[in-house]
Amino acid sequence: MKKLYQDSTFYLVVFIVSYFIYIYPFEILNDFLFNEKPNRRSSLLYSLFISILVIFYFRSKNTFLPLKFFIYEGMGIGFISFWIINISLIVNYFKIIDKYTLGVLSLFLIIIISLVGILYGRLIFTKKIKILSNKIKKQSNIIFISDVHLGTNTISHLQKILDKIKNLKYDFILIGGDLIDSSSFDLSKLSIFKQISKPIYFVTGNHEYYIENHREKLNKLNQFGIIILDKENIHINDINITGINDKQTSK
Repeated sequence: MKKLYQDSTFYLVVFIVSYFIYIYPFEILNDFLFNEKPNRRSSLLYSLFISILVIFYFRSKNTFLPLKFFIYEGMGIGFISFWIINISLIVNYFKIIDKYTLGVLSLFLIIIISLVGILYGRLIFTKKIKILSNKIKKQSNIIFISDVHLGTNTISHLQKILDKIKNLKYDFILIGGDLIDSSSFDLSKLSIFKQISKPIYFVTGNHEYYIENHREKLNKLNQFGIIILDKENIHINDINITGINDKQTSK
């Protein structure tokens, strides 16, 4: 009964998100530009179709590149479009700008912000954060990395990250999940981690559970110098490092 409730809730959430992210913004945009009102039957069918694609992608652990691109990039562009369209609807309510001009401006913003987001997603930035505590007697320098998404991103993306940190002074690396997000990713490529001479500690994110045979693949990470902390803790230089993995479970 619990599983039926969880599955039903999951399907309902996917359906709602599919409409508001993939369909709704562009229905309103179509109304702004061409004065065509949304067709509720078409909205329902399109949302159902996209829901099936999303559910199939995550439940089947499919690695088909065009489908993956549609799911992830479409979700990002749809999320941006959702907020721009809602702001435009508020502006339209007060009749500050005519509807067609508002549609053109909305489309322009969606394109520009999406392109900027895609560009920044390809760039690597470092940010220095200083944490002070009287409980720590010895200074430590820690590198924290998360959401590398190997599979969606190529191994060259990881190499860019490692090149970015190679000249930094640090004691160990923490990887906070979502290192791998595709069943098709070749684990042997993680051998580039062997260029790191410092300890590397890892906890899973939700995307590790979307890949096939995830337990088997996670168990192989230690071959590349990656230490998984699954409800475990270690002490380094007066710092207690506790690993809490994502609570996703595999079907």
